[in-house]
Amino acid sequence: MPASADAVGGDVLAQSADVLSRNGRVVSIVDPDGVRGLNERGVNAQFVFVRPEPTELSTLAAMIEARRLRTFVSATFLLEEAPQALELSQAGHVRGKVALLVSV
Repeated sequence: MPASADAVGGDVLAQSADVLSRNGRVVSIVDPDGVRGLNERGVNAQFVFVRPEPTELSTLAAMIEARRLRTFVSATFLLEEAPQALELSQAGHVRGKVALLVSV
């Protein structure tokens, strides 16, 4: 299923929805009003809110340091190589995560 993750909101959120196919999904972490507007247009959109809790983050950091919590990254791609990353991920034979490298 085509999907878009929005961390900007506003026009970027609307543009994300415009480029998805009919069965696509948009998820935003910053624009609940924009998501409601997309839902009114029939777009499958959701707002996800996560509040960082210092105690939980400290516990996760300790688990990572103790090597009790690990993430395996099987492949990394430059952002410009996102189509190849998606193709690899959709092939269904990836063990671990496929990560995109974003320059800031």
